[in-house]
Amino acid sequence: MSGKQTFKLVLIALIFSISVLIVLPEIPVVVDSDYLILNSSIGGMQVKIPWSKDGKVLDLKEFKKGSGIGESKKLSFELKNKDLENNPEVISRLLSVTQKRLNLSRISDYKVSQESEDKISITIPTFEDSDRINSIVTGSGKIIFRTVKNPQDWSKDKFQNFYLESDRWQDTDINENDVQGFVNVMDQTGVYKMQIVFTDIGRQKFYDLAGKNIGLPIAVYVSNFDYPFLMPMIGENILDNKNLDPAVNNTYPQYIIDDYNLQIKNPLPEGISAVETTQVPPVMGSNFIEKYAKAFFISILLISAYFLLKFNVRGLVFSYSLLLSVLIYLAISKLFSIPVGTQMFLSLILVMGIMTYIGDAIHTKINKDLISGVPFEISFNQVLVKDKSAISYPSILILAVSLILYFISSGFSRTFYFSTFAGMLVVVLFYSFLFPTLLWAFKGGERPKEK
Repeated sequence: MSGKQTFKLVLIALIFSISVLIVLPEIPVVVDSDYLILNSSIGGMQVKIPWSKDGKVLDLKEFKKGSGIGESKKLSFELKNKDLENNPEVISRLLSVTQKRLNLSRISDYKVSQESEDKISITIPTFEDSDRINSIVTGSGKIIFRTVKNPQDWSKDKFQNFYLESDRWQDTDINENDVQGFVNVMDQTGVYKMQIVFTDIGRQKFYDLAGKNIGLPIAVYVSNFDYPFLMPMIGENILDNKNLDPAVNNTYPQYIIDDYNLQIKNPLPEGISAVETTQVPPVMGSNFIEKYAKAFFISILLISAYFLLKFNVRGLVFSYSLLLSVLIYLAISKLFSIPVGTQMFLSLILVMGIMTYIGDAIHTKINKDLISGVPFEISFNQVLVKDKSAISYPSILILAVSLILYFISSGFSRTFYFSTFAGMLVVVLFYSFLFPTLLWAFKGGERPKEK
C-alpha cells in the first residue's frame, strides 16, 4: 500500500474519531480502585472559540431538540386593552404581525396560536432565547425623540440620572413616521457607528431640533422601552452636513438593531404584554428519539444486508462508508446547532437515499465490468474518475440550491434547507473521498490518476 493511500486511511480514522467525540454526550468515566483513581469524562465537549470577542463557548454536551421532540416553552401574551370592540380583527392582525416578525428574525422553530379572544401564545424549543422573543413580540414598533425638559438641570455628571428617569424628558414631533430604520456603518477611522436613517422630512425635522439643542442630549425611545435606545450628545459640528443621516457611537450587537428594525417596519395593531411562560412536554413523547434511533439502526442493517447479499464482501465497504457518513452528518449538525426535529429527519432520509443510490450504481457498474473481464483498476478509474461528473453535477446542484434557499427562506423551511445543505456536504465527501478510498483499499494497490 502506497504512502498516499495510507495517509488517506489515517485521515479517515481521524475524521471518525473526531466525529465520535463530537456526537457523544458527556459520559462520566469514574474508576476508584487500589491501582487506579480516575474521575473524568468523554464526549460532551465545550470548546472556546478563540476568535470570539466575548469568549463564546461552543457547547457540545447534547443535541438541540426541536419543539415536539424535546420539551418546549409556551410564551403567553394578552392585549393591554381588553375592551376593544373589534377584538377578533385585532387578534387576527396581531397573529399575522407576530408571525412576520418571527420569520424576519430568523427564528426557525416556533408555533403561533390564539389562546382566547384576547390572548395569543408562542411555543418554542427550550434553547431559544425567550427574553429576545418577548422583546420582538411585545415591541410596539413606535419611536419617539425626546429633548431635555429643563436644560438648566443638565450636566454630563448627571448622564445616568437622565438615562434612568423618563420624567426629565419631553416629547417632540419626531416619531416612527420620520424614521426608516437603524444601520451599522463604519466611519473613516474604522469605528462602527449606528446611523439613524430618516425620511427626507424626518431628517429636516431632526436637524432643526438638533440646532436648538447644541450641548444637550437627545433621547431616542424605541418600542415603548423604559430607557433610551440612544442618547447622543449634540455637538456643534452636527450641522456641518444636513444632507447626511446622523450617526452615533454604537454598543449594540447586530441582532438587536435588526430586531428593532423589524418592529418599526411591522408595528403592532394594539399593545400587548407578556403574561406567563410555561413548560410543555414533548408532543411526540419522551422516548421518541430512542424509538427513531432503533428504527434508523434497523434501516442501516437492512441496507447493509442488501449490499452484502448483492455485492458480497465488497458491499461491507459501502456499509461502513454509509455509517461513517451518517456519523459525520450528525457531528456537523451538532457543531452548527441544527435542532433534532422533523427537518433533520427528512434531510437525513434524503441524504441516506442519495448515498444508497450512488453506492448501488457504482457497485453495479463495477460488478458488470468484472464479470465482463475488465480489471478492477480500469473499472474503478472509469466509474469514479472519468465518469465522476454523472454523480458530482447533480449533487453540487442540490448543494447550491439548498444553500441559496436557506438564505432566502425562514421558519421551518430555513432549517430544512440548512439540514439538506449539511447533508449534501457529506454526500460530496462520501462519493469523492470516503467511499472511493475504502473501496480501493479493500482491493489494494494505488488508485490510478485520470489521464
